[in-house]
Amino acid sequence: MRQVLTELDGVEKAEVSIDGQRVVVQFRPDLVDPAEMVEQVSAIGFPARLEGPADASSPSRVTEE
Repeated sequence: MRQVLTELDGVEKAEVSIDGQRVVVQFRPDLVDPAEMVEQVSAIGFPARLEGPADASSPSRVTEE
């Protein structure tokens, strides 16, 4: 998950929890849409949803469903 996310333009950092159920992402909303991050994670077999604010001031989480 981390590699897929960090390859997207605008994603500055992605931290995956030890259990692999949460990813906290730092990103530039002017360069990447949070929905695109969810799509990319889901495309590699991890159904995901966005949790938390989707702006640069707060980390957002991509959570496996």
